Amino acid sequence: MERKTTPRERFLRLYPLLGVAGSAMISAVILFAALTYSGRQSEPFSFLNHFISELGQLGVSRSAALFNAAMVVSGALFIPYCVGLGLHIGSLWSRLGTAVGVCAGVFCAGVGFFPMNNLPPHITTSLWFFRCGLGTTLLFGVAVLAQRGDRIRIRKHAALFSLAAVAAYGVFLALAGVRGIGGPNPMDPAAFANRPRLWLLAVLEWSVFFATVLWFLGVALMVKRRN
Repeated sequence: MERKTTPRERFLRLYPLLGVAGSAMISAVILFAALTYSGRQSEPFSFLNHFISELGQLGVSRSAALFNAAMVVSGALFIPYCVGLGLHIGSLWSRLGTAVGVCAGVFCAGVGFFPMNNLPPHITTSLWFFRCGLGTTLLFGVAVLAQRGDRIRIRKHAALFSLAAVAAYGVFLALAGVRGIGGPNPMDPAAFANRPRLWLLAVLEWSVFFATVLWFLGVALMVKRRN
């Protein structure tokens, strides 16, 4: 008689799809929001000098509501993905990664709940997402490398995606603490009236986004199924 698949086994089979779906969804929404964007000076959106959160600024971005909703959904998908990844690897490092990853998912959703129009909670929520994102990718990277030879659940090449994400998060957080790095102070709304052609901190923030999407997709594609 064939054994029935348990809910836990079904979840472990399906959780990689959450990473793929979340990455595809937020990437499509960001592309659409960027193409329909027109700033306060009627400027088009540029990945070289606009911050991601500007796509969610109500009253400025035409697709702000869609972008903010996508951030909430992305955070909601981030949480079960990290839970599934932690259960699949099944180590102390992966459990720690899950705990921090759940926090990152909550703060990711918080960015959608607190757009740039409400700047103080938006800044706090965003910075905590970056901090938790750094911790999540770092801990899961260690968990992947620490797998024993007879218990490989995620191919160890996946650690390269963690390394790229950790580097992106680390550099961004380090330079975000330097007031006015690469141009005006991004915490001052008046700074956007004198936007430089190349805003280093904005470029670094986008590098974090692309590294995170690659981490989701890369790790999902490196999953080895249990027997």
